[in-house]
Amino acid sequence: MAFRSLKSWPLLLFVSLALLLLHPGGARASVVESAYGPIIYAWSDAVAVVGDRVLPELSVVRPSPETLSTAENGRWASDADAGAWSPGVVERTDALFGELASLGVPREALGGLRACVLPAFSLRLPGQACGSAWGAAGAYFPGTGPPLVAVAGLGLDPERVLLHEIGHCLADRLLGTAGYDWSCINGKGREYLQLRGYPASRPLGLRGQVGLPHDCRVAEWFAEDFLAWYASRTGRAWGVFSWDPEYRAPGEEVFAWFDGLFARRRW
Repeated sequence: MAFRSLKSWPLLLFVSLALLLLHPGGARASVVESAYGPIIYAWSDAVAVVGDRVLPELSVVRPSPETLSTAENGRWASDADAGAWSPGVVERTDALFGELASLGVPREALGGLRACVLPAFSLRLPGQACGSAWGAAGAYFPGTGPPLVAVAGLGLDPERVLLHEIGHCLADRLLGTAGYDWSCINGKGREYLQLRGYPASRPLGLRGQVGLPHDCRVAEWFAEDFLAWYASRTGRAWGVFSWDPEYRAPGEEVFAWFDGLFARRRW
């Protein structure tokens, strides 16, 4: 089964009532091969890549010619409406990868990654009905081909969600993990477990990790720590989010570990 990392936002149902003034002009879907390694897919092009791995929960619609609003209709937003709601998404996504490169994240760690920015406010898994109280903001699919991260590009802080999902890809490529399976980690992975004090009573194999509550999985710890590292090095006011009582917000010691992880592989 594909490995899926889902982050939810409790404010979705409140924001779904908001109306935004339209930005002038429309938008077309696009595919951009970033100079930093990933390939960025936006709107309907992203939908074509993701297929039925994830589906729209909340979407963006046009209740009148002058306004846009979120709606729970289970359909992808049009390219024009998505572009009006969130203009410049490809450029912002590419700039984020540029920031990661400037911080030392190696090109080989990001090369071939497919970053899909989907035209929805929140996502759901196949078989999950619309109307759940928690929509998903992003997902990661390592699969057998190039890894794929997907985010709800019209939701809250899609760049933050994208960074969390990128963290999963970096764990696979730099620590030797395989999605939620941390039983095969390399020396750097073992360093991370010791540094963070991940409970030894929790199994690291795929079945054991999937059997834990979502935020108790070590892959989720790592992804949030990576996000916090990025925020600390760029001045972003982003905190970490976890329901795991054993998880503690990372500090400078953890951030320095990430600096070292990437410094050894500068490109």
